[in-house]
Amino acid sequence: MDSAYRAEGVTYREGQVLDMATAVPELPRNTQRRNVVISIAVACGGIAMVLAGVYAVDIIEGGGALIFGGLVVFPTGLIVSRLFVSRARVMDDLLSGRGVLASWAYDPAQWRQAAEKEFKEAKGEKGALFLLVAATAIGLGLLLVISERNEAAVWTFGILMGVVAIVAVAAWLSAWLPYRHAQRGVGRTIIALSGAYVNGQLHSWRGWGARLEGVEYRRRRGLLVITHSILMLYGRAVPGRNYTTVRVPVPPGEEQTAEGIVTQLGREARHGIVTEDEEAQQG
Repeated sequence: MDSAYRAEGVTYREGQVLDMATAVPELPRNTQRRNVVISIAVACGGIAMVLAGVYAVDIIEGGGALIFGGLVVFPTGLIVSRLFVSRARVMDDLLSGRGVLASWAYDPAQWRQAAEKEFKEAKGEKGALFLLVAATAIGLGLLLVISERNEAAVWTFGILMGVVAIVAVAAWLSAWLPYRHAQRGVGRTIIALSGAYVNGQLHSWRGWGARLEGVEYRRRRGLLVITHSILMLYGRAVPGRNYTTVRVPVPPGEEQTAEGIVTQLGREARHGIVTEDEEAQQG
């Protein structure tokens, strides 16, 4: 194995518990528990708002608004707390060693190199999406101006250009912020059956609303690619899923461990194991 890496790959067996205190000398804290407490406090605040609106403030003088706000805040706090409870349990698994498939630590120089590659790929993906949005907005705006030939059409075109500028900034930040975080991080990855901890960020695919979509090992590039999603509501009542793809550099000498991870996670993934040939066809 390359001496630039410190890697503790393991072969998972059913019911295995890895000694994380030995494998990871400086374990991160489970900050998800703090989020649970905060969200429960928010829910309690919602109850307090309802009680204040019923007993302390006259309906006409703001009591009705307090009741309405409390009826919104209370269930929101409960739902968010349920989400963080699931994430806290996944983080507990990662820190306790339950179902841990691999624990990798990287040399800072190697980690920065991996971050540069990820940033370059992310810029390409976001840039292609931005060009599609920009071309659509500009085309519709010009069509409107040519067909209508009035001041309202010009103002509409200006608004569309403003939206394009906002999308451009959002696309850049969505690629740059993870890159900045990776550059400042220490390069630590823990992968388990229920989730992964990658450079300070928790990725969970078990628990309420979460799902593992697919897993892939890109051998030529030395990347383990895991896609997961979580249930979300778009607008008021339109259900959908928010997808996240995490790319994990595989340390030299840990290729067999990566293949074992793909085998284990592929059994639970909705789309199973994605091969490099399938990825090339999709691209």
